[in-house]
Amino acid sequence: MTNKKDFVIHQTLHGYSDGHRILAQSRPLGTTDLRIMSYLTDRATDISIMPEDGYLTGYPLPEAVLARTWPAKEMSRPGSVWTHSLLIDFADLARITELHPLLALHQRPIRTGEISRSLEALECNDATFDQKAPISLPLARRVLVSIYSIPSVTGFLNEPDATLLDATLMAVWSQQWPKLRREMRFCTFSERERSGPNFQFDLIVGSSNSSAIGIRDVLPIGNDDKNWLDLALSDLCGETKGLRPFLKRAASDIAAGRQRFAQLCNLYSVLGNGPMEAELAPALDFVLGQLTPQEGRFLRSETIKMAAENIGQLDGMRVLALADGLRELSEENLQAVAPYVAARVWSIDPSYFDT
Repeated sequence: MTNKKDFVIHQTLHGYSDGHRILAQSRPLGTTDLRIMSYLTDRATDISIMPEDGYLTGYPLPEAVLARTWPAKEMSRPGSVWTHSLLIDFADLARITELHPLLALHQRPIRTGEISRSLEALECNDATFDQKAPISLPLARRVLVSIYSIPSVTGFLNEPDATLLDATLMAVWSQQWPKLRREMRFCTFSERERSGPNFQFDLIVGSSNSSAIGIRDVLPIGNDDKNWLDLALSDLCGETKGLRPFLKRAASDIAAGRQRFAQLCNLYSVLGNGPMEAELAPALDFVLGQLTPQEGRFLRSETIKMAAENIGQLDGMRVLALADGLRELSEENLQAVAPYVAARVWSIDPSYFDT
């Protein structure tokens, strides 16, 4: 391991001092950031049921925040908490291979008298963040489905296997491409929906009491989820090596992260293994019909090239749509597939060439 620092992580400490407030910080924060942190660092549940080792909250500010909140039962004010937050620059968040080692940087104050009013930035090495941690695969399956199967709403879990919850969630977060990583909002213990008017949590973990206020667990896993879910779990186990580089490249210009995760996993399988006849048409429909012209250029190019090479599997309507999409290809790829596409278009609708 090299001794030089590769990047730094700033930190803050929140707790009780005539109200819940920031007690120490390694760099000044803006008023808006302080207001958001004041809300998200305060307790998310009744202090009597809060885990002694605390819970995690992750959310974006101008950088990513990963916070741990502990009950502060030693304080005179009932319901007090300590929250230690790590502030990670988005560029550094993208470079980290495995996010689990961040958890070792959280430190709970022992008592109020030992709190310094200033904190120093933490110096970090890239080599510290390349080791996978043990996770629970059954729990990972529930987390993945909860986040991605209904991506338009907050995902909720009830009573997970708490012993590996933090490590499993960090593994799922590490699997995401940079843009999706920095957009994630999660909390690993709350009795209520924590989303505000201007932001929505992606995942909230509750307890057995959560169901009384409407927090639901994940839906049953259907056939539509199986392919992408098996691939994502295989990646978390280290059995699939190409998914993360593919996601990082393919999703670099994708706008809707959670909404696209399952579709991108399925496309990885199609592009990597060659299309089954039933898979080619949905893949082409996705890149031509669901992505805007400003996103998914790599995906469209690769899928169109694959579809052109397997044009015999497409119906007439999709062949014409494919022909319209050939402009996405490089000149080299276009020259390779244009004769096959042109011949098929001519057999379907010769008048196409008039336009």
